[in-house]
Amino acid sequence: MSRLPKQPEINIGTLGHVDHGKCVSLDEFILVNGRITTAENLVKTAEFNGRIVKECLNERLIRVPSLQVESLTSNGRLVKASALLYVQPYKGSIVGVETVEGRSIRVTPNHPLLTLVGNGVRWVKAEELRAGCKIAAVSRLDGAGKLVFDEVRKVTLKPYDDIVVDLVVPQHRNFVAGDGGIIAHNTTLVQAITGVWAARHSEELKRGITIKLGYADTGIYKCPKCPPPQCYSTKPVCPVCGSETEFLRAVSFVDAPGHEILMTTTLSGANVMDGAILVIAADEPCPQPQTREHLAAAEIVGVKNRVVCQNKLVIVSREKPVENYERMLYFS
Repeated sequence: MSRLPKQPEINIGTLGHVDHGKCVSLDEFILVNGRITTAENLVKTAEFNGRIVKECLNERLIRVPSLQVESLTSNGRLVKASALLYVQPYKGSIVGVETVEGRSIRVTPNHPLLTLVGNGVRWVKAEELRAGCKIAAVSRLDGAGKLVFDEVRKVTLKPYDDIVVDLVVPQHRNFVAGDGGIIAHNTTLVQAITGVWAARHSEELKRGITIKLGYADTGIYKCPKCPPPQCYSTKPVCPVCGSETEFLRAVSFVDAPGHEILMTTTLSGANVMDGAILVIAADEPCPQPQTREHLAAAEIVGVKNRVVCQNKLVIVSREKPVENYERMLYFS
């Protein structure tokens, strides 16, 4: 990221922790430890010798000994990377993507795939892909492959009601999955907004949770040609129309831990927050006990400007987010 113009910054805190809800189906292939296996077999392996590092309702984050995946670095190299397994029940739609060269992958609609766009690449949600798009893949599955782009031939949508799986890859945030090897992504809220992975502490990378305060800076830009809200972005060039944008201000995100035993750290982070994004899961009753704790922390230190962000919308009915919204209005 280029250096931001100097000016007074505002600090935005992220409170709460819920996982991203972007996963592959049980029958999907994943390249793990140099060989192809199914997500279902990976879950069975985890049940046999994995260790649960986080569990919430029916969701589990599992550490499996020596679990490594093929991952794409920022300079386009394929390397080995450590990963954790994320498992959750899912009822909704599964997007099937098939390519001209015979590759395929089945993922939740919100799962991004690396796509060739103009002269560059960006992560595009599976539900937004169309025939003719070119998605990133690997030329070989034996560890000696290179990055290639394969044209999408067909995109389908089917109902699904079973377990889904994701791999949390802290170092590079992507892995190789699907029949033929397609680059699939995982992410967090702060990383999605700023492009910066806020978890840098070694234990955070091992366990896949926030332990220390993380920081990520970005700029807010406005396009002179696009209407609101499309005109606002974090890019010097408008991602909608390609026009040069106007820099408005710099924002620093403070990523705070969600676990109750780390509330002291969260409180210390709240002291420097001018505003807060409270992250809640749309598939859980609201508010959760930790939601109350985080709101109390914000109240104690005087953080009045708060935005509630719901994720996992893809796995609930349209009514559920509205219900949570109304409860949050009453609660907050």
